[in-house]
Amino acid sequence: EAPVTKLRTSTETNSCGWYRTPTTFTLTAVDTETYAATIYYQLNSGNFLEYTGPVDLPETYNSLVYYAVDSHGRREADNIATLLADYEKPVLTYELLGTQFDSYWFHSPVTITSEAWDNLTGILYHKIYFAPGVYHHFEDGPKDFTEQEQVDIDLAAYDYARNSLWTDVRFGIDLEDPKIT
Repeated sequence: EAPVTKLRTSTETNSCGWYRTPTTFTLTAVDTETYAATIYYQLNSGNFLEYTGPVDLPETYNSLVYYAVDSHGRREADNIATLLADYEKPVLTYELLGTQFDSYWFHSPVTITSEAWDNLTGILYHKIYFAPGVYHHFEDGPKDFTEQEQVDIDLAAYDYARNSLWTDVRFGIDLEDPKIT
């Protein structure tokens, strides 16, 4: 009989099937009759390489093909695995548009615009959170704040691997003209 090769990774995937922290994989072959002489692997359509020890898993949609050959030359059938790896959080930027009085206060209504992107998996969602369960999707456009108030919101971006980036934004709106007495 041909050998049987087992694939193991150094970290676990999240519930969506993604590795979100740097990961290595190991290959171990067992042969019940002789010994597994050599293990070969191919990562992302590259050349087949002889396996010599743990391999760093690149951050991408990985395709892994691997097999072992025993001391009698019997070759295991190809094993194929898809290993999804995204180790980076998305990028999130924002801008507050209005007449700013100082680093916190605006003397006009404020419009917040924001962009989020992730070069590997893309953005799943991009929101402003006002309170638990109360939010605005940036896909619906910028958000206007027109009332005199102090604003404390969270901006969030999640990519499809469920990596997230949160940013706290605070500002005040004072629409009243100063009174001279």
